[in-house]
Amino acid sequence: FELFGALAALAWLIPDSNEEAGHFMAMFGLLVLAFAVGGNAESDPKKTAAIEMVFKMMENSASKVTAEGEAEFRTYTKFENFCTDTKEEKTAAITENTDKEASLKANIDLWTETNTKDKKAIGDLETEIAELRKKIEDTAETRKED
Repeated sequence: FELFGALAALAWLIPDSNEEAGHFMAMFGLLVLAFAVGGNAESDPKKTAAIEMVFKMMENSASKVTAEGEAEFRTYTKFENFCTDTKEEKTAAITENTDKEASLKANIDLWTETNTKDKKAIGDLETEIAELRKKIEDTAETRKED
């Protein structure tokens, strides 16, 4: 009857991961072994030593699982912090470069418009220069004739 009470008390320990399940099953087996060997342990020192060894192994296993869980939590926390920090940095960089991109596009549009106007002005001036050269040549010819 004591065995069933102990097993019921351990039911809440059922783990989530496969690795924890292995540890749980090992502890569960050791507990069953302890109760099977235990019987009337007070009368047999070998049985008492075996049970104490089983419980010590269970404590060691529980300590190992706890230490692994704490290490995993620390690793997860570091990774979570890295992700949060990186996300903030990347978001800020994206925002900054999006603003910079908009500014550069506006400058390109402005310079393209200015370039178009300047090309038209150059074309108009070249036409005017050509007309003035023609006029100079005509005037020079007219003077020669006179």
